[in-house]
Amino acid sequence: MATPSGLLGLGLVVLLGLVALFAKWIAPGDPFDTSAGPALLPPSRRHLMGTDNLGRDLATGVVHGATTSMTVVVAVVAISAVIGIVIGAAAGFYGGVLDVVLMRTGELFQVVPRFFLVLLVIAFFGPGIDRLILVLGLTSWPFLARVVRAEAITLKRRDFVGASLALGSSGGRALVVHVIPNLLPVAVVVLTLFASRIIMIEAGLAFLGLGDQNRISWGTLASNAQPFLQLAWWMAVFPGLAIALAVVGLNLLGDSVNDALDRRST
Repeated sequence: MATPSGLLGLGLVVLLGLVALFAKWIAPGDPFDTSAGPALLPPSRRHLMGTDNLGRDLATGVVHGATTSMTVVVAVVAISAVIGIVIGAAAGFYGGVLDVVLMRTGELFQVVPRFFLVLLVIAFFGPGIDRLILVLGLTSWPFLARVVRAEAITLKRRDFVGASLALGSSGGRALVVHVIPNLLPVAVVVLTLFASRIIMIEAGLAFLGLGDQNRISWGTLASNAQPFLQLAWWMAVFPGLAIALAVVGLNLLGDSVNDALDRRST
């Protein structure tokens, strides 16, 4: 049964996704357009979130910033999901030397702080959303792999997996057909909670001026607001509120799915 907090989280995530998907229609203007209005104009009917110090419409920037955040989140989660699920399921199902090798490999990635690794890559190759996605996607799977491994160890002992093997199915077929589909709900919980961290990392890098300069970002908008906190409160409040709502929505959704799985397993 859906909980109010779960429905709220789902609503926020769906809203964020729709805003990101239809940003060009919701806010058809150019988020970098400095002639949208007078500088530091407070929220009004014409500019719902006001304008920044360069005269750019803040609402347009916030809406298009959702596209940047969701692009990073979806791409990183997809890469991490494929790697983490495949490695975790194989390690848990087959065990032995393969399990040891895969898990030790995951530990190597876990000891490297992702935020500073991204900083290092940006320092060498320059800022770019493609580099951010690749670094985060290729280094964020170990925790998911460990959770999936534990679930795969439990599932391979279930009767339906044993029956499949007894009827002549190969280990690989049993893994793909029976084990992986049944561990996906657990993986979804981990990925949902992980997505909120990705939003924070992307916003943090953009706040430090290390984001993609060709894309508007909530972190960039928040960073630009710092010198004007006493003059234009809206420059910091609306990008910060967007980040907070996205993180809260993903966390509430993840917690709700986790609670639902716990109730089903008892």
